[in-house]
Amino acid sequence: VHFFDRQKGPLDARQWETPCKFSTVLPRSPFSYDGLMIRVRWAVRVRLFLESESELTEELFFRLGSVDSILGDLSA
Repeated sequence: VHFFDRQKGPLDARQWETPCKFSTVLPRSPFSYDGLMIRVRWAVRVRLFLESESELTEELFFRLGSVDSILGDLSA
């Protein structure tokens, strides 16, 4: 976990419709990588904890940096 922020309080219907922006400075490493034995992946995850004690989670994966994958070399 690189960045964590918890907002408390009830949400009304208007807040569900309004996008919420946040920003953080990413570290310089490790770069994203897909190898035979290891994979380094980065993601943004948003999790909503509902009053019913259930939760909603959404993830968006992205690449950080530019490192060639060994898997690309094997498929050529």
